[in-house]
Amino acid sequence: MRRSMLPAFIAALMRRSTHPAVVIVLVGTLLAAPSAVAAQTGEALIKSIGAQSPVPNPTFVADKSVAYKVAWDVTAGPAKPGDRTPGLAAPANFLVNTDVNGVDRKRVHLAIVVHGAATFALMTNAAYKAMYGVDNPNIDLLQALDAAGVQVILCGQAAIRRNIARDQLLPLVKVPDADGPVARAIRQSIELSRTFRGYVWLNAFSQNFAQLGTLFAVLLGSGGLGAETAGTLFTLSLPVSRRALMATRAASGLAELFALTMIPSLVISLFAPVIGEHFSLLDAIVHGGCFFVATTLFFSLTFWLSTTVADVWRPGLIACAVAVFIGVCEAALDQVAPFGIFHVMRADSYFYNARVPWVGLLVAVALSAMLLCSAVVAIERRDF
Repeated sequence: MRRSMLPAFIAALMRRSTHPAVVIVLVGTLLAAPSAVAAQTGEALIKSIGAQSPVPNPTFVADKSVAYKVAWDVTAGPAKPGDRTPGLAAPANFLVNTDVNGVDRKRVHLAIVVHGAATFALMTNAAYKAMYGVDNPNIDLLQALDAAGVQVILCGQAAIRRNIARDQLLPLVKVPDADGPVARAIRQSIELSRTFRGYVWLNAFSQNFAQLGTLFAVLLGSGGLGAETAGTLFTLSLPVSRRALMATRAASGLAELFALTMIPSLVISLFAPVIGEHFSLLDAIVHGGCFFVATTLFFSLTFWLSTTVADVWRPGLIACAVAVFIGVCEAALDQVAPFGIFHVMRADSYFYNARVPWVGLLVAVALSAMLLCSAVVAIERRDF
């Protein structure tokens, strides 16, 4: 009986001269009935939710001698925040079914893997209510399933993407390791993307610019005078010293590299107001400068290789292989990464702590100068 019908029901009883004590008992029973259903927990709740109509004369009966290991992928959320997540009923139904078939619970090993919109069902009542304004209707069933041995596993990436902290989850929820490099990278990208400066640094200076800048530096450094081609011999026959030729070649390549690294940084700063954002001109200059100095090292390496390797393509390929090797080492060795060339290229210390990586810049400049000078000496001493 609906609570809205109680006044009419009580009035009818009173008109029939029913004793007031009887009326009180009947009304109390009606009010307590829904509460008793709602208060079901443990096995009673599992049997209630997992109840099914009996199948007469089944032709496929569960084997009582085998172990059942079943996992469900639960992704869909409820239609309304006050409703139970539908996928959580599947293990309850399975438990009831195996009980009906006489399968020992020790042979039943169940798990639900939750992600997607269903992730919120695993939140504590306080966190759920703060988000939706209603109590979490899934807690009683989750606790019953946990008591019955059903593992409740939450995809770690689902929690990260929805900014759900570990203390916002029910204690019974198991979460795989979320401290690996992939999980850390996802958390970092989420946090950085909250601001325009962080978004620009993450997607431009930390990723796209670093990769493309290294590639362009290698391409600009290729094509030196190392290969004994007709064009190389003609160039060396001109009334110009080899030192002057190499210096001009290096200067023109570095000028092009400077334009490729500085202009994009300045463009971001100049055009950010067009979309209602702001990117400091100082930040653009510092990031562009670090970007240029770091890529100069790869330019100089390729430039030097072009004077020692008698081939057009191998210097560039070797330089790219060196860049990949350094990148992998910096990613694998956290304690080395802050001092690596890509750390300087991204200007990590400046972005996080407003400190220009002067030491890394000076080392990169020194190594680049050494490689360029070595390339000039190699050409001067070479007998074509």
